Amino acid sequence: MIQEMKGTTALLPTSYFPSLLYLKVINTFETSIEIYETYQKRTIRNRTVILTANGPFRLSIPLQKGKTKSKITDTKISFEESWQIQHLKHLKSAYGSSPYYEHYIDDIAQILEESPQQLLDLNFKILDYFHDLGYCCSWKLTQSYNYDVGKEIKDYRGNDLLEWESQLPYHQVFQHKFGFVDGLSCLDLLFNMGPEGSAYL
Repeated sequence: MIQEMKGTTALLPTSYFPSLLYLKVINTFETSIEIYETYQKRTIRNRTVILTANGPFRLSIPLQKGKTKSKITDTKISFEESWQIQHLKHLKSAYGSSPYYEHYIDDIAQILEESPQQLLDLNFKILDYFHDLGYCCSWKLTQSYNYDVGKEIKDYRGNDLLEWESQLPYHQVFQHKFGFVDGLSCLDLLFNMGPEGSAYL
């Protein structure tokens, strides 16, 4: 648990609309985000989870084909399909009736429609946006890849379980169907709680 790790620093991978625990790590520790790693498939680096009428649903950014061991700095987004339109449709279906959807959706659409070529660029635009909203503190970028992490550093780079850490309940659109669902994207908190989400975090 986060409370048991006080006094340490943390290493996080980059993340697409990161989970709430991801933001809580940034808010709790002096955090560095890894930018010198090799890209890892099927992880939070290009995926996030929202809550729909049918339950949790994963949104994934398609990436350009290339070397399987490419660096995260060389990982490029594919625009062969209109994935931004699909993601925005899923967000409307999931959160169109939420209290703050209309207030924030234009900002989210603008971030996606800017269509940065690099995955890192998109993820940092998203993180900057949530920082400006007061959802997370500042962070640093790694200066090199650290293979030998000491005990004083909590290394989350290979741990996608941070998506599923138990969280305190807050109001969700489909809570009447599923009860409270944790492990979701920061978008879930944003559309449901709006400015109150910063106090929650």
